[in-house]
Amino acid sequence: MIKSVGKNIDGTSMNYLKYKSQEMQGLSFTADFDYYFSNSFGVGAFINRFVYNDELMNQDFILSNGAVVKGDFANRIRMNFYGAKMCYRSYFLKDKAVLGLNLGVGYLGYKDMQSVVESYKVQGKSFGSMAEIDLNFFILENFSLGLDASWINGVLWKYRVINGGHLKVIELNRDDYIDISRSNISFTVSYYW
Repeated sequence: MIKSVGKNIDGTSMNYLKYKSQEMQGLSFTADFDYYFSNSFGVGAFINRFVYNDELMNQDFILSNGAVVKGDFANRIRMNFYGAKMCYRSYFLKDKAVLGLNLGVGYLGYKDMQSVVESYKVQGKSFGSMAEIDLNFFILENFSLGLDASWINGVLWKYRVINGGHLKVIELNRDDYIDISRSNISFTVSYYW
């Protein structure tokens, strides 16, 4: 078992996940599908995929027996959110712009392919919630460009570690839950029909 990695990362997967969740900056891909039953209110679906890759070469790892091992560290984090949402929109600037507000709930999945001297996979899933605000300006009658800010919230209270065909399920105490919430800011292209 790894006791520590360099100066910052405790060796247990739980502490590593806490460390990484504070530092992750990656790519986020989002698709929204909305249906409005009035000019202002509607329902929809929100799908988001977050991708993060990290690699540190030639690091010192201290094993639980005190031995120091040199090796590479890498991880590939993938987080997916699939949810339903309630939508609100308001047109302004003579209907040339629209402000949207959305709230939703859904499934939040987490997967991390890690390599710390040896390779293993960490997987978890949770109930998640989301909030989104977007501002779009029409460039054509049915097309708009805009800016979107979204927040996806969730915690892992249990996760699985798969190492060389061995599976270990780790259930956490309430004080040790791992926050996998994140915020996204993106440019948007929207089509209205």
